[in-house]
Amino acid sequence: MAKKPSYEELEQRIKKIKKELLEQSSLESALRESEELLKATIESAVDGMSLIKMEKSVLLTNDLHRYGIFQMNSSKPGMIRTCSGMF
Repeated sequence: MAKKPSYEELEQRIKKIKKELLEQSSLESALRESEELLKATIESAVDGMSLIKMEKSVLLTNDLHRYGIFQMNSSKPGMIRTCSGMF
């Protein structure tokens, strides 16, 4: 039969779990901020841009690219695809 943990051991486990949750929350917040910055950068770009996964699914695109007002420069999966506007 397994020995029951002491009160102090349980307190230490709780502190460790709280610390891990705080770290995870901090990392998730930093990731959200980074994603928002990337999205704002792509949406405010003068050229058409899309972010494409390796499986060729589009993660993010701006209006110039979305509405087809561009000439394609590159379309390698996993890269940010840029386009020259036709104005």
